[in-house]
Amino acid sequence: LNTARSRGNDASIKSNLASIATQAEIVYDGAASPSYATVCSDTSVVQAIASAENANGTGTGVSCTGAAGAYAVSSTRPSGMATAYWCVDSTGKKCGTNGAQSAGACGTCTSQN
Repeated sequence: LNTARSRGNDASIKSNLASIATQAEIVYDGAASPSYATVCSDTSVVQAIASAENANGTGTGVSCTGAAGAYAVSSTRPSGMATAYWCVDSTGKKCGTNGAQSAGACGTCTSQN
């Protein structure tokens, strides 16, 4: 049962971060001067972050960085997953990494699941 719960929570994290990636592009295109600077404060993104934090079981554990030309969001994952974090960024990465996003970019992708 714990394995099924962990996988369900992981799927929720991935879904919420995928939603953030979509919303980030909407924010970028809607800015007066195209920018990701306000991504992390966007209402839809804030809600998705809260949902990911609920799913990862920490109530925290989501890191979001937005700047003019880049954004990245990473979340800790439930124990037992292939990597410690799931990350999405403005380059199109959506993958598992061993470290949280840094300076608006995911680290090296080490897992696609």
